[in-house]
Amino acid sequence: AGPGPLHVPFAWATGASYALEMPLQEVWLTGTANTDGSTTIDYTEGTLGGYILLEDFYAGLNAVAQATCECAGWTTEDEVYVQASDGTWSSTCPDTRACDAGSACSQSGVLCPVLPSIMEGVADIDLDSDPSAYEAFSMGLQWTAVDADITP
Repeated sequence: AGPGPLHVPFAWATGASYALEMPLQEVWLTGTANTDGSTTIDYTEGTLGGYILLEDFYAGLNAVAQATCECAGWTTEDEVYVQASDGTWSSTCPDTRACDAGSACSQSGVLCPVLPSIMEGVADIDLDSDPSAYEAFSMGLQWTAVDADITP
């Protein structure tokens, strides 16, 4: 099936109550479909692929920080990741020392300052024909023997 958009929630951390929403673009789904005559189609194995815009990726991370970093003095107006006019991204990380060790906010502290440079190397899709900065990264998920229900 596809291509089309799909929103995928990723658990921020084990046992986290907050999910990181990632909107995938141009999603393709292939796999073994089992139908039982109902309105659902069960896929017992398959591949889901598409891409995530860096802008959406960082917006999702900013939403996590805004929702979980009150312990660090963060507000719903603060943004951890900001895009410069040249297309590069930078971070202003919250001070997570006042947060509980297992909180989503404290777990983001280690990765926060280095994530823009990591993602610069991960981004592999040029959407605007400007090779100086890539705007998205490809994403692929593969599963076997786990049902994934898609209801039309």
